[in-house]
Amino acid sequence: MAKEPYKLTPGELQILKEGKNNPSLISNYFFRAPGADQGFIFDHNFTKSGAWQEDVCMAKQTDMCIIGGFGSGKTLGVGMGGFIWCVTTPWFKFLNVAPRAWQAKQMYETMLVWLDGTPAEKLVWKKPKRPYPTIVFRFQVEDTIIESSMEFMSADRDATGILSWEGDWINIEEAGLIDNLAEVITSVGSRLRGSVRGRSRLGRLSMISNSWHNPTLWEQFDLGEEDPENNLSLVISTRDNMNVTEKQLERFLSRIPKAEHKQFIDGLRPEGKGDYFSKEAVWACENQLMAERLEDGVAAGKPGFLLREDRSTGIFHFETPPQADRMYMIFGDPGIDAAPKRNAPVIGVFDVTDVPNQAAQIVALWWGDGGGRITPFVDTLLDYMERYPAVFAGIDSTSTQKHTAEMINLQTFGEQINNLSEEDEKTLEKLSVRHISGMDFSGTKKAGYLVALRALIEAQLINWPKNVIGFRQQLTNYSLEKDKRIAQDLVAMLSMAAWAVRIYFNVSITDTYDKGASGIDPDFDQHGQRLDSREKRSTGRNRSRRAIARA
Repeated sequence: MAKEPYKLTPGELQILKEGKNNPSLISNYFFRAPGADQGFIFDHNFTKSGAWQEDVCMAKQTDMCIIGGFGSGKTLGVGMGGFIWCVTTPWFKFLNVAPRAWQAKQMYETMLVWLDGTPAEKLVWKKPKRPYPTIVFRFQVEDTIIESSMEFMSADRDATGILSWEGDWINIEEAGLIDNLAEVITSVGSRLRGSVRGRSRLGRLSMISNSWHNPTLWEQFDLGEEDPENNLSLVISTRDNMNVTEKQLERFLSRIPKAEHKQFIDGLRPEGKGDYFSKEAVWACENQLMAERLEDGVAAGKPGFLLREDRSTGIFHFETPPQADRMYMIFGDPGIDAAPKRNAPVIGVFDVTDVPNQAAQIVALWWGDGGGRITPFVDTLLDYMERYPAVFAGIDSTSTQKHTAEMINLQTFGEQINNLSEEDEKTLEKLSVRHISGMDFSGTKKAGYLVALRALIEAQLINWPKNVIGFRQQLTNYSLEKDKRIAQDLVAMLSMAAWAVRIYFNVSITDTYDKGASGIDPDFDQHGQRLDSREKRSTGRNRSRRAIARA
């Protein structure tokens, strides 16, 4: 006798109805094993700031990119989201695609474990493993039979194997491990079309991945900022999933090199291939002594030392005490968003006292949050101009920021401001610079700024604390072709500094050429590990000369 589809009870129908706006109502009931206090609840035991599973399940955006650390609940969270849509939307089709068949099967097996012995198992019509793993749900709602499915396939051969498939939601698992990800996105994206029984397909495309170096993956991620109406991009940390025990997290951390914790635990963007700025040259500009001085000063509570960091950016604000006998330059890129987004404000203070004999050192950085306003940028800029005895202050004045410097100058130093209070007069007298220069990146000027930065980096005439990882991330990921689509505010600030330092101190390309990479320690890599003889040769003077010549 053929199996009859399970008929939902009135109570279960009510749960499905109410659960369309609260998916945990559905998953808590249908995935509750006999004797258990509760079933699956979206974002259960996650930190408040790190909750993400329900957001993805209920997202209005059609395209989603979720990048996270090991054990951050990506596979289960998306799988449960697929189940919710299958039982609330008639004839819904979900497809999980992975680089290899065994990877796609992991979600299938995870779902079977959760289904076992629960009310959700009654909704399963069949669950074959061949020709590819599939879970078919078939159940009765009053007099109507509803059928939906979850399928799990490999993305081998550019995902051409699924060109006959058509459905509502495709999830690409471990997208960062797919070398030809762009082709796969094209292939699977074309499957999200059409209609079924009078209902248009949803057209959902999600990607979940650890933080691998895959340019296409991060291009898709950056769409979350460029087009938030249609794209949702999230970074999730293993630390936010408290279902991972402290002991398990400790084991994760012990097995992953410390230098890679931010990437593989917190899901931060990895350093790039160094297409424009050589990775070896960037590493050489990271100063361990500056990092130790900063950390020791903060730990000891010394006046003037400040360090703030979070999981999404690393260190985003640090300061060291100003010194009256030192010479400083201040550079800023205005913005109104929050780091690490593209329109975040950034201000750097450079100690240029010993340039060009020694490197300009970044002694203060504010990579901040504008909160939708320009005021935090202006206030921080004026604060640094008051505290650090600077000889030059410049900010980006390109395009929409064209009149920012002029506006600040007029409001702060302008002659039209009459009848200033005694307090305002004293404030102006404290400022080390009485004029802010606008620095324009338009046209061919941008290329000049970037060449100046590349030359000074290759010559190690710019240094920053090694523990400020944002510089490495943006510099090694920088690409002229993708300039408009990637975060580059730190690169812009550094480029302005490089240009001004070269002009102010008359440092020519020839000077940096001659200096070469003489300051690079040939025996160590960016992690302080000793290089073997073959690796040493790749960081030598000839390589740096070639890189500067290319500039």
